[in-house]
Amino acid sequence: MKMAKNMENARVKRISVMLLTLLTLLTLALLLASCSSMSITAETTEPHIHAWTPWETVKKASCTEEGEETRNCTCGEEESRSIPKTEHSYLSIATGPNGAQKGYTTYICECGDSYTDHYEDSAHQDKNQDNVCDTCGYLDLVPGLYDAKNKLLATWDALVNTYGMEVDTDYTWSSAQTKKNSPCYLLANTSALQTGVKLILGDVTHIGNEAFEDCNTLTSIIISDYVTSIGDEAFYHCTSLTDITIPNSVTSIGRAAFYGCEALTSVKIGSGVTSIGSSMFGDCISLASVTIPDSVTIIDFQAFLNCASLTNVTVGNCVTRIEKNAFADCKHLASITIPNSVTSIATKAFGDCISLASIAFTGTVDEWNAVSKESGWNFHIPATQIVCSDGTVELSN
Repeated sequence: MKMAKNMENARVKRISVMLLTLLTLLTLALLLASCSSMSITAETTEPHIHAWTPWETVKKASCTEEGEETRNCTCGEEESRSIPKTEHSYLSIATGPNGAQKGYTTYICECGDSYTDHYEDSAHQDKNQDNVCDTCGYLDLVPGLYDAKNKLLATWDALVNTYGMEVDTDYTWSSAQTKKNSPCYLLANTSALQTGVKLILGDVTHIGNEAFEDCNTLTSIIISDYVTSIGDEAFYHCTSLTDITIPNSVTSIGRAAFYGCEALTSVKIGSGVTSIGSSMFGDCISLASVTIPDSVTIIDFQAFLNCASLTNVTVGNCVTRIEKNAFADCKHLASITIPNSVTSIATKAFGDCISLASIAFTGTVDEWNAVSKESGWNFHIPATQIVCSDGTVELSN
């Protein structure tokens, strides 16, 4: 009985060992199979290839800013890139030549950038053959002396080298009338020049004292940009002179330079002038309007004395002194604006301006009260108050 039990236990033990061995072998087989499968999978799997959508513009490029575009993949990834700036897109506007004005084409982009190009020569027309454009009045004249029909009587070179004219010499009244090289003497006593009414100056830097005094035949003088100074009484009593332009090159003008130019109606003063000298435009009884540039700091003694037709005066913003009798006897001057740069006004500066009813001051009441005003500065004028930026000041004569 005991022997049978031992045999039974041995049999069970053998069976257990066999089962355990089979289980171990099965586990190893499964592991080998799994490794083989993984190796095959690893060897056959390919990397992911993006499937991109077409590029889509999210911000348009312009001539001032870059644009932007994006695209997406089915995997969810997104990428973007910039779009370069575009070229300017110009609209062209052509302007044809007209008179003294050249033709040109203006190019304008929608961003505001612009430029001008393709210039065309001016289209002056001179059917009368008088050197004056029939359209714009432009004078196509070289330096020299011309008659009333703009016929050239003598070029500037001829005036200087043939006739010996000396514009840059300083004269006295006597020498201006008698010296054969003075402009005054030559224009009055040279038969070939006696009909000259228009003078265009050439390359001279100084107009001498009294050089053109009493040149009563001249109606127009064009001062070149070479000129930097005009002497005392240079154009004194040129009674036929109707207009004058003082170029920006002129920095110095002597006393009474245009005194007694009775026909002078307009004057343009360049930005190089720093003072309106004493009696500069005195007795210019036809002068109606004048603009004093910001470069001027002083309006001197009798600068516009007895400019009886003067109705409009623009005083520059840098004038500090208005001297004695500066605008005296300007009987038609009805109003004037004094800039707050002015620090002193001398006696009778506006004396006997019998129409001057309105005076404005660009500064405050306190600034006006601080201006040094000599007794009688407003002698015999109808204005009763000064209109300042913040109120009025009553006047007493």
